[in-house]
Amino acid sequence: MRMMLVAFVAMIGATSAAAADSETWGKEWSVYRLFLNEPACGVAPDVNKCIKVLDRWRRDFMWATDPHWRNPYAGQRNVAICLAEGCDGEVKKNPVLACGWSRVVLLAGHPEIVEEDFQRERTYCGALKTPIEKDTATAQAQRLIRLLSSQ
Repeated sequence: MRMMLVAFVAMIGATSAAAADSETWGKEWSVYRLFLNEPACGVAPDVNKCIKVLDRWRRDFMWATDPHWRNPYAGQRNVAICLAEGCDGEVKKNPVLACGWSRVVLLAGHPEIVEEDFQRERTYCGALKTPIEKDTATAQAQRLIRLLSSQ
């Protein structure tokens, strides 16, 4: 009986931790959703295109933030690229977060890392002009790595 109680308490703890992770990434997604140039597809001039862009951005964010999903490496790389280059004008550029995500790609320990990943980090982080931007990008990368590690 005691073993069943211990197992039940452990199961509740694991479920609570998973719910907290889900809640954390849900809040994070609510911020990243706003990086789309047309975040409200219902009023966009081309609703179908807007929905495709939203789906791709959501997919990349999900890949980037869920280690149990298909490909966190590709998601993290794609999020960094979109934040740096704007994904053909579909995503608002954010150089600080682009640098932070490019560092996440390198720090996450993916075996797929290639030279282009190092080059992107040098380019995106080298484009930051002030020490505070560089410090903020580093802090964002550390924060994201902590969130990813807690899963």
